Amino acid sequence: MEVIMHTCTVCGGEKPQFALPLKKEKGEWVVKPICGSCRYNLGKEARAQKKFIPMYELGASLNEVAKRNAEIGRLKPFLEAFARQVKVVRKGDKRPAVAKAS
Repeated sequence: MEVIMHTCTVCGGEKPQFALPLKKEKGEWVVKPICGSCRYNLGKEARAQKKFIPMYELGASLNEVAKRNAEIGRLKPFLEAFARQVKVVRKGDKRPAVAKAS
C-alpha cells in the first residue's frame, strides 16, 4: 500500500488532520489539507469577521475526491462527445440576446 504524505496548505506542516472544502482545479477535484492549529486559527479569524469556513476530516475528503474524480473519468467521453457550451444571459443584461437557430 502506498502512503501519501500530505502537508498543510496554510503553514506547510507535516501532519494535517482536516481539510478545507473540495475545489475543482484543472478539471479534477483536489483536497486542501490543513493541520489542527491552522484549523483553529482560521475558524477564529472567520468568526471575528462574522464568517464561517466549513472544515472536514482529511480521510473522508480524500475518499470523496477519489470518488468524484472516478465519476468524472467515467462521464468524460460522453461530455466531450455530446455537451455544448451554454450562453448565460443574466437578468438586466443590456446586451442583445443570441437568436436561436431555426
